[in-house]
Amino acid sequence: MATLVEVHKEEVEVKEKDLKKEEEVKEKDLNKLEEVKEKDMKKEEEVKEKDLNKLEEVKENDLKKEEEVKEKDLNKLEEVKEKDLTEEKVEEVEPKTGVAFPLTLENRKRLHATGLRKKKVMGISFKIYAF
Repeated sequence: MATLVEVHKEEVEVKEKDLKKEEEVKEKDLNKLEEVKEKDMKKEEEVKEKDLNKLEEVKENDLKKEEEVKEKDLNKLEEVKEKDLTEEKVEEVEPKTGVAFPLTLENRKRLHATGLRKKKVMGISFKIYAF
């Protein structure tokens, strides 16, 4: 038979083995947790980089679209200006005074009216438009 001391030693050895196994399991779990955390961090970084790349692409696309719109607007403005400059001048000559309408003023605005008279004041270079 085993003595009390031997039994106690065996119990202590078993407890020590159990503690070692528990510590090993805890270390493995901690290592696994650290690995999982590292993987998660890497994934988050990759996602952030992808999001940043997408944002940059969207910004570039928006800038390109804005430039295209500006170019189209400029082209339209140029076309309108060309049309204004090349617009046909249809003039109606008033039979009584011989004034042609529509009048083109010095500031290149046209004066459309019926019954309008253009008069010059003698000695002064004023032009008066009267009804």
